[in-house]
Amino acid sequence: MPRNSYEIACNEAARNLDQQLASVDSADQKAGILMGFAGILLALLLPGRPTYSLQGVLRIAAETFLLLSVVRFYMSFRAVTMSTGLTPEGFRALIDNASPADDPEMLLNHQLSYLEDAIRSNSALITRKSEHLGKGSVMLLIALILLIVSSFL
Repeated sequence: MPRNSYEIACNEAARNLDQQLASVDSADQKAGILMGFAGILLALLLPGRPTYSLQGVLRIAAETFLLLSVVRFYMSFRAVTMSTGLTPEGFRALIDNASPADDPEMLLNHQLSYLEDAIRSNSALITRKSEHLGKGSVMLLIALILLIVSSFL
């Protein structure tokens, strides 16, 4: 493969990796905001004394869903190590260990392989993070609906 083709492929893979990292930052930001909102609601609701009526049962259910949503948001928000491809030290090792007979495109080929592996492994982490965020959002919505319904009783 010509050197120019490797460079184009590496640039595209690096761009995809940057998009993945940006989506993780965005998901973390959303999870943090929603976790804070659910936590504040939970803190405001817990001091109340539960009653044994339909309103009290709905309120306890809402508190349970709020707590579960906070747990889901935390699971989405917690630190996950994302792969970023070959490190500068890795590049240095490849260059130092290369023999004069090695193909000049070897470095670009290794870079492309590492970027492909990083994108593949990060996709699973991003999917799991998004699932936690989505399920936490649904639980928060259910809690809010239960609170609204209980306030009309």
